[in-house]
Amino acid sequence: MNPPRKPSPTESPLLFEIDDEPLLETLTAWGGVTLVVQAFRSLGVSARVRQHVQIKQRERGYDEAMIVESFVVLNAVGGERVDDFQHLRDDAGLKEMLGHEVPSPEAARQFLKQFHSEEKIEQAKQQRKPKQIAFIPEEADALAGLGEVNRELVRELAAAVRSSASPRRIRMRPSSRATSSRRSAPMKASAAERHAAVALRGDSHSSAAGGTVCRRQSGEAFCRGEQPAGVDAGAADPVASGEGGNDRSGA
Repeated sequence: MNPPRKPSPTESPLLFEIDDEPLLETLTAWGGVTLVVQAFRSLGVSARVRQHVQIKQRERGYDEAMIVESFVVLNAVGGERVDDFQHLRDDAGLKEMLGHEVPSPEAARQFLKQFHSEEKIEQAKQQRKPKQIAFIPEEADALAGLGEVNRELVRELAAAVRSSASPRRIRMRPSSRATSSRRSAPMKASAAERHAAVALRGDSHSSAAGGTVCRRQSGEAFCRGEQPAGVDAGAADPVASGEGGNDRSGA
């Protein structure tokens, strides 16, 4: 006689109940976009847009910074065309998080048209050489202003990186196993020592030719005269030397 079998969880009812009463809270499917918007505002992009991009002739409606921020949000959530703004407008929670409603697709199109200058296009056509077909018009004032916003933002981020902790170098004591058979050759650190030094910081890079670990901030160039681990020596030379040559110091 077979012993009784344990009941299967699939035979039990679900452990929740469906409440048909509507929720009073406002929900959104785009809660994570607040991080993007906070970065946008913390970097002062809105103030730069208002300074360099002046399109609106009236105070009513969306200002330039609101629309630019809305385009950043659209890109962050995976929007591919201005018609996707309608999906964001249908989300009441997103409006409450941003503090403003995103523009309609038509309003977004009208904003983009302000960066288009028929006058500059005609000027570029008139300046073409005989038999020349292609032409590149000059940037409209609004487009040039938006470019200046981008340049100022990049300069500020670069300054923040430069003002961070300066690169530091750690010299490790080479092990006996790393001693070269030639007395004139530099001693090399063992793999264990290199790995231990790298473990000091996740973004450190160890030198394969000197037992040197260069601790540096992300985004900076290769530490002078040292080759990051995992990079081919020939490929690393132009960057490490700073001159694009093949002369490696300490080789």
